[in-house]
Formats: sequence, structure tokens, C-alpha cells
Amino acid sequence: MNAIALVTGGARRLGKAFALCLARIGFDILLHYHQSEAQALETAQEIRQLGVRTYEVKADLRNIHGVETF
Repeated sequence: MNAIALVTGGARRLGKAFALCLARIGFDILLHYHQSEAQALETAQEIRQLGVRTYEVKADLRNIHGVETF
């Protein structure tokens, strides 16, 4: 089993770059997103094509309820 990296805001921009970089070196990815579901699913597909697993998690980390749900 690969180590798992949590990438918050992993659907777009820097978060996506970090997630893809970590996936390229063999980490499975826990891909967090808040509102960018379509982009998160696209990023997750790119990660899977690199041969590692990814898990998408939607959560609003700006408030305690979102953190608790996460």
C-alpha cells in the first residue's frame, strides 16, 4: 500500500500541481475540494492515469462543521 497524501484545494491551481507531483512520485492522493467538483473529478482522473489511487472529499474547511465532517 502506498503512503497517502492529503492535498487541500487539490482540484485547481497550486493544489492540483501538488497533487499531481505527489502522485508522480507514488503517493495515493486524498483530494479535498469545496466547490470545484467538476475540476476535482478531472484532476482525480489525471491522478489515476498515473497509476495511483485517489479519493475525492468535498468539505468546507472554513467552519468547524465542515472540518468535523471532513
